[in-house]
This record gives sequence, C-alpha cells and structure tokens, in this order.
Amino acid sequence: MGKLIDRKRLAQLKTDRSSDRTAILEAARKALLSQSTGELTLEAVDRTAKVRQGTASIHFGSLEGLTFRLLREETSAWLDDLETQIQEAPERLLPPELAELLAVGLRKRPLLCRLLSILPVMADRHTVEMAQVLDLETWRLQRFEETGALVESRCPNLGTGGGFVILRRAFLLAGALEPLINPPSGLLLAMNNEALSPLYPDAGEELRTLLTAAISGLPPTS
Repeated sequence: MGKLIDRKRLAQLKTDRSSDRTAILEAARKALLSQSTGELTLEAVDRTAKVRQGTASIHFGSLEGLTFRLLREETSAWLDDLETQIQEAPERLLPPELAELLAVGLRKRPLLCRLLSILPVMADRHTVEMAQVLDLETWRLQRFEETGALVESRCPNLGTGGGFVILRRAFLLAGALEPLINPPSGLLLAMNNEALSPLYPDAGEELRTLLTAAISGLPPTS
C-alpha cells in the first residue's frame, strides 16, 4: 500500500512540476512582449505564473537559462513550420519565393525576433553560464544544417551550404529589424510622424527585400 501511495505522490509531483514549468514559460513569453527587457526577472515571472517564489530558478537556473529555453523553443517551432511549408511548396523555389516564406514566418513570430535581439545582451551577462550558450548554439548549428539541406534541395540556385547561410542571415536580419517588428514605446511617436516615415519602413517588406537580396547574392551551384 505504501508503495502505491508513493507512486501516486511521485506522479502528482511530476504533473505539478510540468504544470509549473508550462506556466513559467507562458508568463515569460507574455512579459518579454509586453515589458521592457530590463524589467524581466525570475521573481516577476514567478508572480505572473502564480507559482512559489524560486520555482523559475529551480526549473531554469537563471534568467539566461529561461530566455535560452524560450529561444530554443521558438527557433524550433519556426524551423518546423518552414520545413513543412517548403515540403508543400512547388519543387523549385525562386529567391523571392523563399524570401517570402522566411519573412512571413519570422514576422509571425515577434517573440522569436525579440529573443534574437536580446541574445547578445543575455550572453554577455556576468551570471550567464558558458555551457548554456554553447549548448544552445551547438543545437542551433545542427538544426540550421538540417533545415538548410532541405532549403537547398528546393532552391537550385543556392550553392553548397547556401541553405545554412540564408537561415543564418535570416536570424541576423530578424534580430536587427526587431525594433520595427516590436516597436518600443519610445519610438512610436516618431514612427507615427509622417515626416519621419522614410526612417521606418514596413517590417515585413524590409525583411522580404533584404532576404531576397541575401539569397540572390549567394554563389550559384557549380
């Protein structure tokens, strides 16, 4: 009987931990899109997730660990969606068509763009563990290589390794254009000023244009 009770208790603890983890990740997602990055703390995430103080630390170790986990999940979701769209697309994709898939996919994921924009800052914090950075980037390298090979198979104009390169460039561009995708409140007044509009193009169109140029600039397949 005691063993049965112990199994039930362990099962409940496992369920509770999973529920807490899900709540923490969801709270962090909302906070990153609605607050200044500087306002994000594990304590604030715990409060929003309605879990005991210290729970986020137990699950993710640090604020960097939490944001790296979110970046991994968002990146994986974007690449999974891209792979599905490429597989369902015509056998041959021209540069503008590939750029459209990349741009629309990134534009639909503002949290991914926000995370990409803060990654350099998070990776430079004195509390970051280098093992976490290396683990994240080793995983990203592998995923980019896998998805890049699929991209190359449907885009014959890309040279060997070109699929990987365009995914890398798409990430860099998404992070750089993040202020257009998620405008900070301090810029909204300027962005809504018609006289200043040349400084603030449409984020989706700008991303599409730059990605088309990036793809077209790759060396052709030999």
